[in-house]
Amino acid sequence: SDFRIVLNSIQLRNPGIPAFLAWASEAIKHLEERGIEFRVSIAGFSVDDYVLAAELMYKAGIKRWEFNWGCPNGFAADGTAERIMSFSLESMAETLALVETTAITSDWRPRIAVKLSPYSDPQQLKDTAQMLNGYDIVNEVVASNTFPNCSAYEVDGTPFIQVADGFAGLSGGGMKSITIG
Repeated sequence: SDFRIVLNSIQLRNPGIPAFLAWASEAIKHLEERGIEFRVSIAGFSVDDYVLAAELMYKAGIKRWEFNWGCPNGFAADGTAERIMSFSLESMAETLALVETTAITSDWRPRIAVKLSPYSDPQQLKDTAQMLNGYDIVNEVVASNTFPNCSAYEVDGTPFIQVADGFAGLSGGGMKSITIG
């Protein structure tokens, strides 16, 4: 509370895609009756994860997605941090190219939102914007996701976050100036 921040970490668990899809079918019906479009935020660890999730969502009737490329802050089995998708132009472009050319786009054009990590490098921001502008299926950019790989400690020196080696994404009031930038 002293810094008006929120930390969250990958260790948030969910019941998995089959359970989500069972729940989503009812939620979609409920929302559509009220004129509200259902959108799902997808976070994965690889290009294949995003493409597979998009295909599964499409087959389930969910045709509005947000690719959350700012998540997750993942770690390999050896404890080293894995690349965050929004810092890899090649991975983002490969994902969009595969989704554009997959069978699910044969009869319609997806409208995809992408959520990016905060960029402090102005050239990376420019390069990312240029790459995204090359794909008609991207119609929205969500800026921004949490600032990755932050740590905080209790007064006694123990990590505030007890999972993921104490690393988490930072959000809250401290992110406002970064996001606006």
